[in-house]
Amino acid sequence: DKRSTWLLLLVPVLVLFGGTLLIDFNGLYGQDSHTYLSFAKELKAEWITGNKAASFFWPKGYSASGAALSFTGLSVLWSLRIVSLLSLIGSLFIARSIIRFMWNKDGSLFLMLAAATQIYFVRAGFLVMSDMLTAFLILALIYAYLRFVKESSLRWLLAVFCFAALAFFSRYACVPLLLIPVGHSVIHWLKRQTTIVRICVLVTLSGLATVFIYWNNNLLIESVYRLGNWSLGHFFAMEFLNRDGIANNTVPNAMYIFGNFLHVGFLSIGMLLLPFYRSLDKNSFRLLLIAGIYLLFLGGLTEQNYRFLLVTHLVIVIALFPVFEACLLWMKKRRLSLLLIIGTVLFNCAFGVYSFRKTLAAHRLEKEVVIAVKATAKHETIYSFYVDQSFPSYGIHNRVRNFFMADYDTFEKGALVVFNESQFKDQWKNHRVMRNWNRLKAQCDLDTVQRLTDNWYIYRIR
Repeated sequence: DKRSTWLLLLVPVLVLFGGTLLIDFNGLYGQDSHTYLSFAKELKAEWITGNKAASFFWPKGYSASGAALSFTGLSVLWSLRIVSLLSLIGSLFIARSIIRFMWNKDGSLFLMLAAATQIYFVRAGFLVMSDMLTAFLILALIYAYLRFVKESSLRWLLAVFCFAALAFFSRYACVPLLLIPVGHSVIHWLKRQTTIVRICVLVTLSGLATVFIYWNNNLLIESVYRLGNWSLGHFFAMEFLNRDGIANNTVPNAMYIFGNFLHVGFLSIGMLLLPFYRSLDKNSFRLLLIAGIYLLFLGGLTEQNYRFLLVTHLVIVIALFPVFEACLLWMKKRRLSLLLIIGTVLFNCAFGVYSFRKTLAAHRLEKEVVIAVKATAKHETIYSFYVDQSFPSYGIHNRVRNFFMADYDTFEKGALVVFNESQFKDQWKNHRVMRNWNRLKAQCDLDTVQRLTDNWYIYRIR
């Protein structure tokens, strides 16, 4: 019944989220999460005091949603965590609704196996990141788009624009996913209008787009950077030099962009489904086309990050629903369906524990560095890179000089330095990160205050 199918989606998510509480994981992991938290706090302070928050390079939607929710009495950190968790749950249920709308079947079992227990996807619902909120809004957009194409209702057209705008303000990079739903919806609506209305609408939309881009300089800068560095050659390259230093990847982009289909972290039964791809239908191809534009965009970039595939995962999973149905039917005829379900859940759990250990280790390293800095620092300047974004999250408010942000010709005596030369010397070779570090070593004597995990050191400048 409906209640049992809901439990297939809710129980794994809530159990896994409960597990993060037991291991004292607070959702903060990496530079981005701390930046979102810091801006959400500034945004809340701006709404209360009227003092304008500092400029923010990324879209403000995720931080703003957390800041707004915090007025319920939750801390800003917990508010952001709740936004991610609710987005995860909401994504699964919208995906279920899309499957029911397109095929009139319940997809809860497949969604449980292919999303609710897949660590690369479900983990995003436990992190202070914008990815899961964006994934939720993209699915809401697609659902509204499908309903509009079928019913031609003005309310669903407005929903398409609303969810597209919200998704955009959560993550700029989702624009390729918006092209077909928004573009087709506009064309579908304009076909039913007079020529005068069409011209007026197109002129208005063009004007709004121009003003919008003008007032979003960060979007323009980021778009120029991404498109200027996009190349077909990147589909087959293994090493990249970009603003994040030198990246050596284990697979070329042409394989990486199929992560949603075949990577065990995203879809552990992906290989089993391959023989059944002949079951794809026109609904599947419509969704794959929406996702495919985005994946082709990723393939030409110089960055590889499985976070980028989160927003397409449920779109692709929904598209593969007929494939799973065919596979499950084949298994049932051979009395192997129960083995498939139990085996997949057990494998996903085992791989999930293995994979999350890396996330947890990075999280604990940040805390270890913060505790050590707190025990050492008074009010002096701190020179650092990579870990310094976590400082404000844990109560360190010293002035920080980030080696990435500027070239430093002189260094303050008595200041602290938090750095990991062995970790950064190759990736950031010839970048200002290592130029600053090498200049510091050449100009100053450094006293080692403490050695931490994975060759992180705290130094003091004599």
